[in-house]
Amino acid sequence: MSHKEKRQRSGVRKLRFAGVLIIFLLGPSFVYGHREDYLNKSFVYLTVEPKELELEYWIGYGSDFSSPTRLVEWKQTISAEYGLTEHWMVEWFTTFIQPGRGGFRYLLTQIESRFRLFEEGEKILDPALSLEYTHSQENGKTQHLIEPTLVLSKDFSHLNFTLDLSLAKTLNTAEKVEAGYSFASRYDFVHLLR
Repeated sequence: MSHKEKRQRSGVRKLRFAGVLIIFLLGPSFVYGHREDYLNKSFVYLTVEPKELELEYWIGYGSDFSSPTRLVEWKQTISAEYGLTEHWMVEWFTTFIQPGRGGFRYLLTQIESRFRLFEEGEKILDPALSLEYTHSQENGKTQHLIEPTLVLSKDFSHLNFTLDLSLAKTLNTAEKVEAGYSFASRYDFVHLLR
């Protein structure tokens, strides 16, 4: 490697470091977690506080039982959530998959925006609106999906029930709009550990 190439690489590293440093200095003043905003495939009512950033990384391992081969696979996801206002947040995440013994490859990227209509517990049900855009690439096919969702949530002390009513449309196909729902419950048992 020539002296000029070494200087260029050094300059690129310094620029990356400076960029990361600027993001941390000008970014949110506090970073901490909140109650999980997904119950498997369902949203819950809460949103991230204004100007708060939540970074997540998670790993999934298992097999797709709908697949005839039932291939065991790893999924790795990186995510960032950011609170825009008291009631509005955005989230981005990207997932990579490693089927069998092969290398990791891109699976999907999703951007979601969620808006709470009221404060939690203010109404009989806690309604929120969500809009998701998903870009996925699987088996050589690229899909662009948009999915608006109505979230209805209710807390009973430490127990939560959530119902999501959604409409999904794959934008780059002739498929019709597909209606769907998801129901989930969660029990917060942290108070039992204190």
